[in-house]
Amino acid sequence: MSIKVAIVDLSDTMVSKQGVVVEGIPEMLDALRTMGLKIVVSSNDSEAKVRRTLRDSGLSADFVAARDSVGMKGTSKYCPQIAAQFGCDACEMVYVGDNDDTDFRSCVNSSVMYLSARWADPSAKYGIPASNPDSVRRFVARHLMEAPDWYWQMETLDSTNRPIDARSLVPKQPKDVDALKRDYKVVVNSVDYFRFLF
Repeated sequence: MSIKVAIVDLSDTMVSKQGVVVEGIPEMLDALRTMGLKIVVSSNDSEAKVRRTLRDSGLSADFVAARDSVGMKGTSKYCPQIAAQFGCDACEMVYVGDNDDTDFRSCVNSSVMYLSARWADPSAKYGIPASNPDSVRRFVARHLMEAPDWYWQMETLDSTNRPIDARSLVPKQPKDVDALKRDYKVVVNSVDYFRFLF
């Protein structure tokens, strides 16, 4: 599954308090659109104010998630309401923001990946740190748009006809079997292999 929607905080993340577009934001938005993502601009301001800021900045969005259209950021309902606008699951969205109290909280209980715009707030504590808008583009392209490179997978039914979908990103090694099935203590570079796997 790949990401379908990018939610991007407006204030400081996209546009500075002085009304200047942050360097690299137009290129980041263009790149995300080229990947097929819909762009949502997120703000606790009114929709009219957000649209004015976008117009004055020469930026655009597919949807504006403002306090009067979606509600206030920081609640567990914020991201699911945006997902409903696009008919996608919350896990098919990525959120780029700079505020641990509003942006991060909107994601943490909603299954939305949060990229912390450290160019806007270097002291932020939560989320996957992104040092500049281009690092967001690179992260999304590399980790959220490519299909997983499964080493091995099996789809079948168990004895009661329930679906089983097993996948592995790493090749199965004999020591995996020993550690998991035979309860042998396997040590790799002084690390207990069972603890390493889990």
